[in-house]
Amino acid sequence: MKRAVLIVAAALALSLAAGCAAPPTGPARTPAYADGQKDGCESGQASQGVFGRPKKDASRFGADTQYTQGWTDGFKRCEEEEFRRNSAGGL
Repeated sequence: MKRAVLIVAAALALSLAAGCAAPPTGPARTPAYADGQKDGCESGQASQGVFGRPKKDASRFGADTQYTQGWTDGFKRCEEEEFRRNSAGGL
């Protein structure tokens, strides 16, 4: 029983750490896009019951197209990943 709890705890810790990784940036990804993607991803995970709270910079969303696009992309990607993980019996 203790071993199963430790395995579940380790799996949860690894999945949360992976979800908090910085989004990739490159020539097509501006810092504003990366900020939005990170905030959107946190929000997408939170929408599926993962620990955390939705995050959105209200002053940038809608005013900064790169932040808005990054947030939208990050939210969709992470929401879908968490939904699949939860549907497959993950935590």
